[in-house]
Parts: sequence; C-alpha cells; structure tokens
Amino acid sequence: MLVSHFLAPLVFLSTTAALPTTPIKEPVRFTSAVSSSAEIPSALSTSSPISLLYQFNETTQLENLAARSNGHLLLTSTDQAHVYSYDPRKNVTSLLHKFPKSSSTLGIVEAAPDVFIVAVGNYSAGPGEISVPGTFSVWSLDLNNNPEKPIVSKITAIPEAEALNGMTTIKGSSDLVLIADSWLGAIWRVNITSGHYSKAIEHILFTNSTSFSLGINGIQTYDETIYFVNSAQRLYGRIPINRTGGATAEPEIIARTLPAVYAWDDFAIDWKGNAWITSHPNAVTQVTLGGRQRNFTVDDPKSDIQQPTALVFGRGSRDAENTLFVVTAGGTNPEKKQIPGQILAFDPRLILKEHRT
Repeated sequence: MLVSHFLAPLVFLSTTAALPTTPIKEPVRFTSAVSSSAEIPSALSTSSPISLLYQFNETTQLENLAARSNGHLLLTSTDQAHVYSYDPRKNVTSLLHKFPKSSSTLGIVEAAPDVFIVAVGNYSAGPGEISVPGTFSVWSLDLNNNPEKPIVSKITAIPEAEALNGMTTIKGSSDLVLIADSWLGAIWRVNITSGHYSKAIEHILFTNSTSFSLGINGIQTYDETIYFVNSAQRLYGRIPINRTGGATAEPEIIARTLPAVYAWDDFAIDWKGNAWITSHPNAVTQVTLGGRQRNFTVDDPKSDIQQPTALVFGRGSRDAENTLFVVTAGGTNPEKKQIPGQILAFDPRLILKEHRT
C-alpha cells in the first residue's frame, strides 16, 4: 500500500543513470547483477538489471500484483477498483474487472490454480490518505473458463475491517487466506469456501502509530511462518503459525529499515528465504533471514521510479522465475514531474553481482 509520507529523493548504495523517458522496454542502469547465467525475459534488456516495461496513464496508482502460471500478471490499483491483466511477452495490459461501488483493489493472492482472491474497499492513497472502515470485502476471480472474462464472486464483507492490505495463503490449506489490516493492527482469517472470517492474530508489532497510519502491510507465508512488514514501526518480522493461521509463539523482529527514512511496503521471498521489499520512495531492499539488508535504488535526483508498492517473482518459465516484477503507485518526482504507475522488471541476479563487484 502506498506510503505517502516519503516523497523526497534519496541517494543510497548505488551508482546509476536516470530512468529514460521512453516508457516501454527501456533499460535502466541500477546497482547490480547476480551470479546465475539463466536467460533474461524477452521484455528485459540483457545488459541491465532493471527495465521499465509498461507505464499507465497519469492517474493510475498500482497497489499489488500476483503472477499466473502462464506468466501473465494480475494488478490491483488504489485509484480505481480495477484488476488489470498484463502480458509480459506482448507487453500489453487489459482491464480484467471493475468492482462497482468501491474505490480500490488491494491485496491479491492465488488460492487455487487460476483462482485469485482480492481485497476490495474504499481507500485513497497519497497525501491525505483515507481509508473507510466498513467498506471492505473479499472476492474471488476464477479465470479457468475464460481468462478474459473471469467468474467473479463475492466471498464475504468484513464490516469490522479498517484497511485491508496484504494477503497470503496458508501452507496445506485450500480454504483459508490471511489478510493484513493496516489500521486495525491485525491479521484476518477468511474461509474462502464458507465466507466465515475471524481475527487470526493481533499484536503490538502489527499496530500503526499516531503519526503514521499504516501498520502491518505486506504479509507472506514461508513454511509454517508468517513474515510481515510494519510500515509505521519500520520493521520486518516473522511469527510461527498453525494450520489455521493462529500464532504458536511470539513474533520476532528480523530487521528495521536502514536508513530509517525508508518506508517498507510489500515483499516477495526467494528460494533462500531472503525477502525483497519495496521501499518508499524509490528502492528495493533485500533482507536476509539473519537480518542483513541491502538497499538498491536509482540515485539520480530526476528518477522516474516513484513509490514502488509491491513485487512478485514471475512464473511460467525459468526466465520469469528469476525476475522480480515491481509495480509502482507513481508520484511527483523532484523536478515536479507527475509519474504514473509503472511495471518494472528487476533482475536480482544482476543486482547482487554488480553489488559484489
């Protein structure tokens, strides 16, 4: 979810050039590179660890994304209650579904093959951030019969929810999803078959603050553990869970943002257990299981990368599985230029290789 308090440009661990103005398939020199020699997806430059793939119109604020088995991406947005489909091979997007009487789509996760669960509600990102408690609900999009016209079903409303956000599944469960509530400081458990919901976990490490409204944000399960980001408390942590998502021990803080001006958002976990976290205003941070962190950011003050909100490893090919697809909410860069939401391709292999050299 967009963290509106961090709009100033930052210069950190890298030497890079500015993002080109041409919006499609343009490479950007970043800070990096990794050891694997696997091919890079066709939409990417073979010489650059980060590429701008697609740019939306000026008002689009991308929020989250999920990868389909065929390599396509599903995208949510906070400026309209839309779910978009993006084909990296053809580099085209389409509007998959619009939810009526709501302003935003938020967390999204695949619960079964080509069945995606989406959180929907009235939330406005950016300066003067607003979330409307009582407006949030959970829906399913089934793409199996017709991927261009999914079967859309309402699972349940959650009137007690205050700001639904990140979403994840539970290992070994086909019926349950977990959804972070950034204002309430809790994780909801939703049975997507029955529609029954309840609070799975509440903890002080999930709460927001008087100066910062977004507490727990992105969540991911890895084995029998939930990993989570708290934007307000600037931390990344974990908590062991049982088969229904309940906590079996106290949570542990793995790392806090360095520098503290960064605001972490959503994240993906690689096969080694490392987290790759979107960091406002314009970075991606790697955090190891031991808490070591490295920030990768475009350091040119004219950077067109603004407000990355979520990322996911691709699917469908070896190339895609080695690529992090990043979505941004956009914003105003230091030169007062309005940057719309974007889709970026980020190669962590190249990032880490360049970082070592």
